[in-house]
Amino acid sequence: SHVAGCDEGAGTGRDCNEIGIDYEIGRGTSVDLVSARKYYRIACDKKTMVGCANLGSIYDDGKGVAQDRKAADDLYQQACDGGSARGCNNLGLHHLYAQGGHPQSNAKAIAYFTKGCNGSDAYACTNLGYMYWRGLGVPKDLVTLVSFYPTGYRDGAGTGCYDLGVKY
Repeated sequence: SHVAGCDEGAGTGRDCNEIGIDYEIGRGTSVDLVSARKYYRIACDKKTMVGCANLGSIYDDGKGVAQDRKAADDLYQQACDGGSARGCNNLGLHHLYAQGGHPQSNAKAIAYFTKGCNGSDAYACTNLGYMYWRGLGVPKDLVTLVSFYPTGYRDGAGTGCYDLGVKY
């Protein structure tokens, strides 16, 4: 099984990340956040950057562990630097809302949302559109913001669909 392979060190990082997701959301098993954290850690250690981003979310949200925004931030940075668009989006949120030890910075949030959106993360594109809609760190630009939302709603960020409808 994938679990046995991952436990024995033979599984791929992607497999271990998927096992982590299974345990986090209860897909084919009961929810077990300790196991989710374990398999995300293994995935991250195997250089599967989405595993690092997922592990960061566990710490960010305090799921089955004490909330630790600094630990989450470090994992998001590792993930983003390693090419995970989701890690970049989450790092952008930390800069936007002054979390993880960062001062609030619209400019850094935009930079990370842009990197995440360029990596096809639907939430990063939706968040980037929000920045243009509100004029946060960029001129308020409704034409530019609309260009980001198709990625957001095409790729599964339901908030992107809703937000785009509200703006029209």
